[in-house]
Formats: sequence, structure tokens, C-alpha cells
Amino acid sequence: MYRYLFQIFLLFSVLFVGCHSRSEVNEKPNIIVFFVDDMGYNDLEFRNENYETPNIDQFRKESLVFRNAYVPSSTCSPSRVGLLTGQHPARLQFYRYSNPDAVEFNVQEGDSSLLLSRNWLPLEVTTYAEVLRDVGYNTFFTGKWHLGGEEFGPKKQGFEIALGSPHHGYPNNYYPPYYYNEKPLVENTPDDKYLTEFFTDTVVNYINQYNSEKPFLIQFSYHNVHSPNKDDKRFFDIYKEKDFEGIMIFSTVRRLARSISRWGGF
Repeated sequence: MYRYLFQIFLLFSVLFVGCHSRSEVNEKPNIIVFFVDDMGYNDLEFRNENYETPNIDQFRKESLVFRNAYVPSSTCSPSRVGLLTGQHPARLQFYRYSNPDAVEFNVQEGDSSLLLSRNWLPLEVTTYAEVLRDVGYNTFFTGKWHLGGEEFGPKKQGFEIALGSPHHGYPNNYYPPYYYNEKPLVENTPDDKYLTEFFTDTVVNYINQYNSEKPFLIQFSYHNVHSPNKDDKRFFDIYKEKDFEGIMIFSTVRRLARSISRWGGF
């Protein structure tokens, strides 16, 4: 969790996808937000040649990169609070990752401070999803929430459709059943379906079948490259042959980049 910083440099993360003519300048754009977990500043090919992320690099060449844009925290839950609310997480008393099984405020063993930290996002706090929903957007969330259990999950914070586990900060495994002690996200998921691809398949299908006149907002919060760093044999073997240290990180980023490349146009 602390080994890699979340990077809103991944403002290759914020993608505006137009289903209508670009000449319709007054049309509300469709919006996709990619938020990648524990990915470091140098974990992309154009910054570190050991990585292979050609599609993301190409998108970087065609887009804007904010070199001095930072998430407000290097920790799971506070960084998400900042993105969703536009507020510094300390203002809402988020100082470390949340534990939805605890009371609203607590101090956990290993906390870097002795401050009482909040374990879920209060429903009265406005999120950008609620704002966009109220001005006519259909809203969809998939992936990692980590801001409270079901009663404080994405469907309570402005997202009309949500797929993932609000309860967990990371999966038990990147292969089914994915999460600890929970029902499968979808019944009869193939045993070899990697979690990142499962989420990507679901959202790509949502877009391909989209037939509403209203614009959409999708927040895609990847669990990658957060532990457990388990990837498929194809990518693992590629980096094993190169004799890299941290094989799992390299192969997981490769998998992530491959998934992102499926999002049309880059």
C-alpha cells in the first residue's frame, strides 16, 4: 500500500469519450475516470524503459500530462476521498486506510500518528458523482471503493450502478472468487478470468450496449497494481526471461496497460 504512490498523474486517467459529434460543443461529454491503485510515478515506459506500456505512452503523446499534480495522500482511502469530494482528506479526518469493520473513528496498530481516523465516508458529504448525476448523467462505478461497507458504498454516494467490493481494500486473489468470504461478483465466472479483465469486460460491454440519450460517468478504480501481485503466466514469463527484480510488479503493470488499451482510441 505504501510502497507505491497513487498517481493522479494518471490523468491519462481522465478520459472524455464523445458518443456524439465533436462539433456539438454544447453536448455534455461522457466521462471515464481511471484510478490506479499503488502505481508509482516511474511505472510507465516513457519514464522507465523496463516497463512496456506503448498504448498509454501513445495516449500521453496525444493528451495533457500534469507533471505537478498529486493525490493528497499516498494511502488507499484518503486518496479516494480527495478524488471523490475535492476536499483534502484531513478535512474529513481520513488519515489512513479505512476499516469498515471498526467504529467510525479509531486508531489502528501501526498508524503513523495517534489521530483518530475515520473509517467510512459520511453520506452527507457531496461527491462529484452526485453532482453529475443531478445534472443528468448516468453514473457507473467499478472496482475498489474502500470507503465503507454497503451502507456507505458507491450506490449511496451518487453511483447508480456499482460492481466490485466496497468492503475490501484489495482482493484475496486476482482470480475467482476474488474477494474474501463473499459471493462471486457474477455466477459462473471462469476460473481463469483475471479480475482486471473481468471489470474491463463489464464496462466495455456497458459502453457498447449504451443506448441512453443521457451522458455517462464511469469511475474505473483498478485494484492493480496493489498486492496480491498475481499475474498470468504470459506476462510473468516475459519479465522472468529479462531477469528483472520485482517481476510481479512489471507483469502486473503490463496487464493493467493491456486492459486500458482496450478502451478505444488509445
